[in-house]
Amino acid sequence: EPGSNEQVLKNHLSIQSKDIMDQVEARELKRAELEIIDMFDEHHQFTSQDICHMHAVWLENIYLFAGHYRSVNMSKEGFPFAGANYISGCMRTFERDYLAKYTPCYNASINDLSYALGIVHVEFILIHPF
Repeated sequence: EPGSNEQVLKNHLSIQSKDIMDQVEARELKRAELEIIDMFDEHHQFTSQDICHMHAVWLENIYLFAGHYRSVNMSKEGFPFAGANYISGCMRTFERDYLAKYTPCYNASINDLSYALGIVHVEFILIHPF
């Protein structure tokens, strides 16, 4: 966002303070959780499209890019996430190899559920599509 010293992404609300943006995003996450919880039942098999939709529900009031894969390369502390030009393909693979295998998980034991959540979370974070 202009005036944020490159600390805040460009947003609909013209927020320049990182602390304020963190609060707004947290508030919107709580709102989105209440909306999203009613969208899916325990038998739902998640897709990449579902993930994009949840991202949009959460951040559409803040960012223009909400619900869309990122178009810039990103890294954190020197670790590069999937290149922007590879995200669509990575997400198709993620859906096929992980979401299709590990969701739904309504009848899983606590150990199987923990394993599934761990695998899906790590693979998703490595792509970091948004």
